[in-house]
Amino acid sequence: MQRFFGKKGFSCLGFMVVIGSNDENKEVKYFFFLSEDTCQDINSVLAAKMILYDEILPKEGVSKVHFTADGAACFSQSLLKACMPLWKTWTKGKIDEVSFKISVPDVERQTLIPYLHMITTLVAMGYSFTMPDELLHIFEENPVKGHGR
Repeated sequence: MQRFFGKKGFSCLGFMVVIGSNDENKEVKYFFFLSEDTCQDINSVLAAKMILYDEILPKEGVSKVHFTADGAACFSQSLLKACMPLWKTWTKGKIDEVSFKISVPDVERQTLIPYLHMITTLVAMGYSFTMPDELLHIFEENPVKGHGR
């Protein structure tokens, strides 16, 4: 995967959002942030979280977040936890991050891995995409086995 996500490729940060986590019927959505900046660091995560918190989650009716990081280095920085009380201000009251937990590496992200492998496979098959709409179209044509569209 380093061929596509390493220094010569692009960066893909994935977020799994569980809406109604206390309800019997949960809704799970995946959001991927692609960038030509291959550096997956705290700045990348904060930028992706800002878009997720400020633009996407409010449209989903979400106002309170319990954030769980998967243990990947860029998601397990202590600065992310220090930013918890700032999200309400940064998003002008739209999102309140009320908890932050770092899980054991790779346990929480098992559902994201098939999508990351799918991107790698599609690139190896000759697919080319530069815009998110193109990637969405490719995913719709080639659904990940075991995962709905």
